[in-house]
Amino acid sequence: MKSKVICNQCNHVYIQPDRPYPECPECGHTSVTFIEFTEAELAADAETAMKFIEG
Repeated sequence: MKSKVICNQCNHVYIQPDRPYPECPECGHTSVTFIEFTEAELAADAETAMKFIEG
């Protein structure tokens, strides 16, 4: 499952793909903090999923 994270080194916020070790795409640092998706982001993701399911 995707996670939203913030890099503890450069403060870049990004979506972490489903892989075992996080790595910031901006600076390559591996220390991150997991943060919550906003309600709007969750709704947009659900809408995209429904469009995919419906074809």
